[in-house]
Amino acid sequence: MVIPVLVLIIASIFFYNKRYSFLKPSIKKVDFSYAKDLGGLGIKFFFIQIAVLVIFQTSNILIAQLFSPADVTPYNIAFKYFGVITMIWGILMTPLWSAFTNAITQNDYEWMRKTIIKLNKFMVVTLFIIVIMAFAAKTLIGFWTLNQVNVTTSMIEIFALYTAVSIWNNIYSYFLNGTSQINIQIYTSMAAALLHIPIAISLVKYAHMGPEGIVLSMTISLSFFAIAGPIKTKKILKNG
Repeated sequence: MVIPVLVLIIASIFFYNKRYSFLKPSIKKVDFSYAKDLGGLGIKFFFIQIAVLVIFQTSNILIAQLFSPADVTPYNIAFKYFGVITMIWGILMTPLWSAFTNAITQNDYEWMRKTIIKLNKFMVVTLFIIVIMAFAAKTLIGFWTLNQVNVTTSMIEIFALYTAVSIWNNIYSYFLNGTSQINIQIYTSMAAALLHIPIAISLVKYAHMGPEGIVLSMTISLSFFAIAGPIKTKKILKNG
């Protein structure tokens, strides 16, 4: 863990004093007149991150409490297995956040519409990849863990669904983040955070589901924005 920190420190000192000296942070260049607007937006993102933290970080605790700590391992293995797709989409979407911001300031709605359409088409391709990964999961996870971890078929299927919903959400969350239209995310994420634990416990106790119920609860929680996000996006692009 020390190595990445040292690399970043050394690189920052070198590049900020050499090639990128014009980007070097300085208190003299801070324009405090933007503090109120940026601070308000920052607080909104803070609440969203807290809600996301509740959804994702409580899942391990719920599995350990409702079942056993040993059941956390198959959950994490499946999470990391499908997380490869999520990571690739994260790399793809990251530069689009600022690109959407630039487009909205220039009122370039046509570019934004075309970009959303392209992302939706790529989403269809991703769904096929997720299905293939689901069919190959038993074999690949067995090879990865030397057959020491058994991930159930139902866990794999629900994680495939969860991954699809998560990536779908990323398309519209990055667009809304870039255009600073994040109120809908606050409402849906807070609702998801409040309902995730009750839904998870209900699925386990009353629907008699295993740890898969926790993952299904996460999927249900993400579904709030999966519906509201595209509606809000369509409204913004239509008005433009």
